Amino acid sequence: MNSFSRQTFSEAMRYFRKQCKLSQTELTDQLSTSHKLYQNVSQSMISHWERGNVEPSLLRRIGIASFFSQDYVYEDAETAIISKALKNKDNLLAQQCLYNFTVDKQVVTHWDMLDDSSQQLILQGHSKIFSLPLERVLNKMNIQRPQVLRLLHGGAIIGHAIFSIENGVFSLASYGALSEEVRIRLTNTILELCIGCELHVLVHASSLECFLRDIYLEKTEQIGNVSFYRGHSTQLLNNPLSEPNLHTNSNFRCLRYLQQKGAEF
Repeated sequence: MNSFSRQTFSEAMRYFRKQCKLSQTELTDQLSTSHKLYQNVSQSMISHWERGNVEPSLLRRIGIASFFSQDYVYEDAETAIISKALKNKDNLLAQQCLYNFTVDKQVVTHWDMLDDSSQQLILQGHSKIFSLPLERVLNKMNIQRPQVLRLLHGGAIIGHAIFSIENGVFSLASYGALSEEVRIRLTNTILELCIGCELHVLVHASSLECFLRDIYLEKTEQIGNVSFYRGHSTQLLNNPLSEPNLHTNSNFRCLRYLQQKGAEF
């Protein structure tokens, strides 16, 4: 009865706001600081939405459902829009992974302690995601001795992250995963590693970059399809929109990316 949909949006929004013990003003403030899409939303707009006087856009409706960690039930016409948006998924492989490998071990070591074959595998993975060679990325980010997080299945690398933590700054220079499940595990581990740190991260042009920009991380440089962003871990860890949008290619994230590319829906 309290699920989010186009028909039930106003009732669901009012219900979950009250469940979270937020006033309309408090919800307005939290939405505007969580995502640029709600930057100009006022308390009076929230009131109109809850009364059903004004219907917010599909994107905003999905985002608010995501804010409250709720699913959104789509009408047929909305499903067609989402199908178009999901073409912007950040697929790390050219095709869907055929096998569901599980992570049975994760290891952190320094890059220069890895054997040559492991280094070459990670370099190959990096080059498939990022147009900028790893050595150049490390120089740009001033990383002297990088560490490597490896997610392993039976000794085989199925996910990686190259990073450093120096002087309270977590720098992320490369990352990749074999499947969505491995990617979620990788994201969780990265978020644990960066707690309490300033952030300096690399991201390729994607819906993920759009999301980082929307939660107020600052782009400092762009080279080709690769950009560098700075911010603080609290911008990720304390944002209610982070969990559903960092871990997966959510409908909200992909639809927002489509909007930013100038599409109408």
